[in-house]
Amino acid sequence: MPFCSTAARSPTWQNWVVKPIRAVFITHAHMDHIMGVPTLVRHHHASPHPLDLYGPAGIAERVGHLLAGFEWNLAEPTWFTLRVHEVLPDRILHFSFPGPERFRRHFAGEEERQSREIWSCPYLTVAAEILDHKLPVLVFRVDERPHFSIDAAKLEQRGLVAGA
Repeated sequence: MPFCSTAARSPTWQNWVVKPIRAVFITHAHMDHIMGVPTLVRHHHASPHPLDLYGPAGIAERVGHLLAGFEWNLAEPTWFTLRVHEVLPDRILHFSFPGPERFRRHFAGEEERQSREIWSCPYLTVAAEILDHKLPVLVFRVDERPHFSIDAAKLEQRGLVAGA
């Protein structure tokens, strides 16, 4: 998910098939880019998987303030952990917001930035660069990994069934 406005769970998406969200990439902390974070947390809180959020310097503090605006007295031990990563020019700072701990922020370490790549999965990689928008912002590049498609016509021509 490239940003987290209120469109993060808009009624417009109700009839769409949306794959599970594993990572969110926020360019900067203007309201229209982060105001959907609480809604995203609300829809993801019971997931067994952590959710990674990448953003510029200071994003962890802002996310912490957003989440602190709510009562979490019904937190369950099975709630997910939001992991926030601040992308800086030379390193990445890591923070965790464990659901069972009412999404309180914890510093989880830092790592030296080895390249522009900040996240990857079997299907794609995401790279980030810092630019100026009257404040530091991230610009992201998403690259799909090579994948193979089946030519249905050739399968049929050879009497084969996909997946068999």
